[in-house]
Amino acid sequence: MRIGQRWPEAEMPKWQVIFDQALNDPDKIGSAKYHFIVAIESAIDMCNEVTATCLR
Repeated sequence: MRIGQRWPEAEMPKWQVIFDQALNDPDKIGSAKYHFIVAIESAIDMCNEVTATCLR
């Protein structure tokens, strides 16, 4: 399969079908963005905690 080339609908792998459905649903896109932001904020908080603990 070349880059940019698509599978015929009947031969699409399951992950590709789920991915295409998710990209066509604005609610799922918004939810994914929110979860991504929360994950980034959590990582920043953990880094701040480790830094504060090490500098005591």
